[in-house]
Amino acid sequence: MMKYLLFFTFIFVSCSHVSEKSVVVGESLKAHHFKDIYFSGQPSMEDFKKLKEQGFTHIVNLRRETEYNELEERGKIKELGMIYSHHPFPLDMKIDDAYVDGVTGSIVENRKKGKTLVHCSSGNRVGIWVGAHFSKDHSQTPAKAFETAEENGLDKESAKKALRNYLKLPTN
Repeated sequence: MMKYLLFFTFIFVSCSHVSEKSVVVGESLKAHHFKDIYFSGQPSMEDFKKLKEQGFTHIVNLRRETEYNELEERGKIKELGMIYSHHPFPLDMKIDDAYVDGVTGSIVENRKKGKTLVHCSSGNRVGIWVGAHFSKDHSQTPAKAFETAEENGLDKESAKKALRNYLKLPTN
């Protein structure tokens, strides 16, 4: 009996690093995360207030200015005393290493100040960046980086194709 108890305790502890596929931050914003960096779709103005209360200090926006009222979001985040970084995703969905480095640099620069939220409208462009970042900066194989992106919100075929192009994977 003790042997089984030890075995199940070992299994439970060994797998404790595995987290749920998503968490809720802000008011009701579904997000994925890796340590203190969270990935999501578009937060509401109410979400930003709640994110501040939850220890978020940095918001990274990947949306283009023409998609919505970027100035309103920037103003709200600054009003709340958080840091705002804007890295508009290329219109053609083709990112390069310089784009990946720009987003990564913003996160690294502000990471010790608190939690970071990286967002776009649906979370798919964030997923593209996640996959590119893990391939480029964490030496994941292209296949593993693609899997990491899917685990962190990449679910639209057009976004998957864009990441496959960056990773030089077959686009089918």
